[in-house]
Amino acid sequence: MSTTPKNAQENEKLSGAERRRSKRISLVFQIEVSGREAGGAEFCDLTTTEDITEHGCRFVLQRELHDGDMVAIRLVQRNAGPSQESGTQRFEIVWVEASVHGWSLGAKKLQEEQFWPVSFPAKP
Repeated sequence: MSTTPKNAQENEKLSGAERRRSKRISLVFQIEVSGREAGGAEFCDLTTTEDITEHGCRFVLQRELHDGDMVAIRLVQRNAGPSQESGTQRFEIVWVEASVHGWSLGAKKLQEEQFWPVSFPAKP
C-alpha cells in the first residue's frame, strides 16, 4: 500500500510538517510585513520570525490575515554600523491560527531568489 497521496484531498489531510518542502529552523529575524487588509486599508507592521524555512516563515501579527492573502516581507537589519536594506519579497499566507499574542501566520515565498541570510542544508 502506497503512502503517497493520490489526490489533493489526501494531501490536505497531511500535517504541515508532512507537506513542508524543507525543515523549519528556529531563527529570529526582525521583519517588516506589509499588505492590504480585507477592507482595502494598507498596513505595515514590524514583527519577528518564529522560524524559517528555505521557502517561507512563521511569524505573529496583531492583525488577522487570511489564507491566500499576499504580503510583502522585508528583512530589517539591525547592525551597529550603517543600516543595510534588504530586498522585499512577496509571500502568500498559507495558514492562520489565533495565538496568545495575536495571530500566528505561515507564509510561503513566491519568488525563488535567496531571502534569508543563512545557508540551508543541501537536500538529500
